[in-house]
Amino acid sequence: MAQVKALDVSSHSGPVPVEKWRVAQDDGVRLAIVQAWGGLPDGSMGPNPYCRQQLLGAREAGLLTAIYVWIPPDTTTDTSVLMQVAKDAAGDEYQHVSFVALDIEDPQHRPLHPTLPEQRLENAIGHVRDKTAVIYTSRSMWPDLMKGWESFAWLPLWDASYAQGDQLDVNFRPYGSWTQRAALQYEGSGTRYGIWSCADVVDLVRLGIEEEPEPAENPYPLSLALLVKRFANITDAFPLEQDEKDDPAREAKEIVAWQDLYDQEVAWRRSWFGRE
Repeated sequence: MAQVKALDVSSHSGPVPVEKWRVAQDDGVRLAIVQAWGGLPDGSMGPNPYCRQQLLGAREAGLLTAIYVWIPPDTTTDTSVLMQVAKDAAGDEYQHVSFVALDIEDPQHRPLHPTLPEQRLENAIGHVRDKTAVIYTSRSMWPDLMKGWESFAWLPLWDASYAQGDQLDVNFRPYGSWTQRAALQYEGSGTRYGIWSCADVVDLVRLGIEEEPEPAENPYPLSLALLVKRFANITDAFPLEQDEKDDPAREAKEIVAWQDLYDQEVAWRRSWFGRE
């Protein structure tokens, strides 16, 4: 199903044990969005010290992961240091995240840049070309922070709106040239599944996320799978002539060879243990 439940967490959440992520996953949560850079519990701004731990725990529990980066108002359009620090906060878990959300909000409604807010945002987008960039904002924030700019609707919108419930497309009023949401933060901070978090609903297709495929079924019996690990190279156990190595049907021949080895293993077990 394209629309699924998600949680977003921050430094205020502290370390999140994988067991709590598993409880959330059992209840249908499929995505964890983790703060990489933003407001900290002491009132300062900086990288989330728990970012990598939160991402790893969520991924180990079977959730898809993403990060968000607050882009604060500033007098420079350069966000290179900010974006690199955010990526560093995720560490080696960055390679697994599905998207990077750029958090466009400010409690004082200050513009992202005094005169060039669009260039500051474009600069940040340019630093996440290796991932899908998503815009997190709200109807009340966007016009003031971007000074009316409406040229970013080509990116998926993660909208914050707490008055409409958890229905992604219900009562959405277009703004900033967006005609639909890709994600909705519908409840603010609170404890869910033992995790301090916000509640979201997301459309994976609109976010450009492909759900993890089901693992392929092992075509071999368990004992044969163990034998595959024991003998790393089939050609060492069953040498093939040169003309056989060039044969397109070689793979089929190797499977037959493995089956022969499996039959020998079964016969050996029967002779010694009376069972397979």
